[in-house]
Amino acid sequence: MERGVYVNLVLPPATPDGGSLLRCSVSAGHSPEQIERIAEAFEALAASGGAGRGL
Repeated sequence: MERGVYVNLVLPPATPDGGSLLRCSVSAGHSPEQIERIAEAFEALAASGGAGRGL
């Protein structure tokens, strides 16, 4: 939420043991600018090392 992006955390048993996912929903109602903001937020997360082994 710090970057204005809402995601749902998915944990076991919905993921393999020891795994987790960030689930976001994108629709036709989102603008290109909003999609870019989401991509930038995930890039920043990955660069910080906060995304774990998935990115």
